[in-house]
Amino acid sequence: MSAGTTWDYERCREAVSSLRGRLGFPDDPFLVVLRLRLDLTSGILVTEPDMTPVLGIRPRLFCILSGYSRAEEVPETFRLIPFGQVPGGNAYAATFRQRAVQPLAEMYTLNQQGFCQVLEEFGATPAAYADRSWVLRALPRVPVYILIWEGSDEFPPSANLLFDASVSSCLETEAVAMLGELVTERIAFFLEDTI
Repeated sequence: MSAGTTWDYERCREAVSSLRGRLGFPDDPFLVVLRLRLDLTSGILVTEPDMTPVLGIRPRLFCILSGYSRAEEVPETFRLIPFGQVPGGNAYAATFRQRAVQPLAEMYTLNQQGFCQVLEEFGATPAAYADRSWVLRALPRVPVYILIWEGSDEFPPSANLLFDASVSSCLETEAVAMLGELVTERIAFFLEDTI
């Protein structure tokens, strides 16, 4: 069975719909995650603000939201960890770095102003780490910290994507990886419009 059939909306409807008014989501007939708007009645997923239908990332989003629907309400620790320190994350850390982290530095280097603009539009707020950093609520109870080091003559620009240590109370490790990759993909998607 493929991921597309395992994580289709019909199979996930009950879990995903249970997020309405829970775990930081408002009591609305839709959920908004990273400027993706999911209609809880129809399962239709569109990009805000233009309401363009989205297909390719639906299974991953449904997996993330299904996992999040089982989250425990725990306070943030304000202790930041890389993906490799999420329980079981070390085995996938190199791939996560390649897919989710390294592209951030490349995007920032190519279009600093656009990168900052996209994060602002996502509601990210500045944080006090690295040369530039932001905290983005990828899910209401899951802050993701995006850190950028601008580089120098000796060192190339670099990035990191960190999570609050409470993330494992909200998502299983696979869903944390998917969420990190989705953050990077969504930034890239909107960054294209700023060029």
